[in-house]
Amino acid sequence: MKTRHLITASVFGLFLVLIFVGAARTAGAALSIQSQPVDVLDRELNEVRFAATSHQWYTETVDSGSYVGWYSSLALNENDDVFISYIDLDNGRLRYADSSIFNWWGHTTVDQMSNPPNGGSTSLQMNADAPYVMISYYDVQKDQLNLASYVAANSWVTETVASPGGMFNDLALDRNDPENIIPHISFYEQNKGDLVYASKDAAGSWYTETVDSAGDVGKYTSIALTIFGVPRISYYDADNKSLKYAWKFEDDWYNEHVDSSSDDVGWDTSLALDQQDFPRISYYDKFNGALKYAEWDSIAIEWISVTVDSTGDVGQFSSLAIDSNNKAHISYYDEINGHLNYATISNSNWLTETVDSSEEVGAFSSLALDSSDRPHISYFDDHNHRLLFATTTARQLYLVLDDDSDGLSAKDVNPGDGVCADALGRCTLRAAIEETNGWESERGVAIVAGKPLTVTIDSSVGALPVINEKVWITGIWDQDNDQPGFTIDGGGGSFDGLSLAGDDSTIEGLQIRNFDGAAIRISSANNQIGRPEAYDRNVLSGNTYGIRIAGSNAKNNTIQGNYIGTSPDGESAVPNMIGVYISDEAADNTIGGDISAKGNLISGNTNAGINISGSGTDLNKLGGNIVGATLSEYVSLPNGI
Repeated sequence: MKTRHLITASVFGLFLVLIFVGAARTAGAALSIQSQPVDVLDRELNEVRFAATSHQWYTETVDSGSYVGWYSSLALNENDDVFISYIDLDNGRLRYADSSIFNWWGHTTVDQMSNPPNGGSTSLQMNADAPYVMISYYDVQKDQLNLASYVAANSWVTETVASPGGMFNDLALDRNDPENIIPHISFYEQNKGDLVYASKDAAGSWYTETVDSAGDVGKYTSIALTIFGVPRISYYDADNKSLKYAWKFEDDWYNEHVDSSSDDVGWDTSLALDQQDFPRISYYDKFNGALKYAEWDSIAIEWISVTVDSTGDVGQFSSLAIDSNNKAHISYYDEINGHLNYATISNSNWLTETVDSSEEVGAFSSLALDSSDRPHISYFDDHNHRLLFATTTARQLYLVLDDDSDGLSAKDVNPGDGVCADALGRCTLRAAIEETNGWESERGVAIVAGKPLTVTIDSSVGALPVINEKVWITGIWDQDNDQPGFTIDGGGGSFDGLSLAGDDSTIEGLQIRNFDGAAIRISSANNQIGRPEAYDRNVLSGNTYGIRIAGSNAKNNTIQGNYIGTSPDGESAVPNMIGVYISDEAADNTIGGDISAKGNLISGNTNAGINISGSGTDLNKLGGNIVGATLSEYVSLPNGI
């Protein structure tokens, strides 16, 4: 005989408040009970909606092939790197992708399952300690629920959680004990029509509990844990065609209907808990073709639900996240238009917008928020059979130089599109810098020489663009000659080589010569020129200035390990007029460091090795440098007076 635990809405509200109060007492000062919950005061459930126009969405192809990208699940780590699990349906594989750089994705097959069609309902969660990625997934052919855990070096360990059953599974991790991360999984046992919960006991063995067996229940499950690791589950009641919610207290499960307002509501649920552990749920109203949202109102002691979007047929594949301000964010599918949509709250109103309007995109969406509450979404492109990713923040760009051309034809054709390409499709240095300036990312841009290059600047076009954004420029090392294999030659032009006006940049492994200006000019802060490692040094010789640091914004820059005024081997003079010139209120910069390994070789310059002049050029530090001698320090190689 099936037992059904049911508590009325009013009793549930009191019950949940009592649980929360008791938990808060246990936690001491970790939480405080407020007279009113954070978000209900804002009346987030206001149904007034208008289109948002503030977001620029960046989209990327994660993986492609025939039906690659079903059942995607996305999570972020503490560095906001992206991790996605998904099914390669044609090949019956559970796949995993990760990325920290725009349009650069690593791919791994986690489990090669039975012959296709196979696999479904993946759910990925991150953990700070190893195994730091866990994925729950359903093997269709074997009719079993599995868990895969990342070990190291793309190695995975898989285990069976339950059999039979496992459809519509969702995974959450209890991280309260960093040395014993406990997985919690909700899933649908389709052979019985039950909602089931699985976790591990103290000995590390799996156990399962039936959460709800009142008819055909348990599809579209979503699980979340309170701060104390107590599970909460949203799901669909197919018999009553309604949305349900279950929670555990001590050893018992309780459940209730959240929304039964239409003839078929509660599909594609996504559950999240707010900062006070009160539940929020996004879901699809199939009868009305609408995206809906429900939250528990602890003041009225009842569920409040509203329609977020009802334009056409919208709301399938909903995915919900709550930000640090207790605001809801939802990704979902627009079936009529075949678009991926996104909804959030502003000033108590729902804002909806189209993320991707390509043909037939948006199924299997999975949403997560980064450390700045910005959305990141994985989803399926049914038209091109590929997995896509979208976000509102420009991620780090990685550009590989493949051509040494310069001139008007070497300019980037579309700065800011994430692609380094001139009119001929070449990634030139000039195009890369223009793309950098068009790519406004807090993580900046990496410009890497893909092969040995010598770029001679076309004086008829003039100087390379001033670099206004965070950039890391590095060359390929010439191992045979122990010198930088990437050279920028000014051709005697009356301008600077690389000019840094943006903060936090790094220049290493370059040879910059023949500029009737500075090889590197710095007017910004926190830049790193060279490093102590030998292969990271720059050779800055044959210019008017090797390095010029000037202006009141030029602070906290570090110059280390470079050869300034010498040949690449450090044994003969290739003079600049001045090796390092600090002026015009540039302050608190470091030339060298506290040990000799951090020092620069500054020799052979015709006027001065180091010149610090003008008022306000305070607190600049020198140390560990070889000045006026060869690298061996046995032969004088003086700078001028």
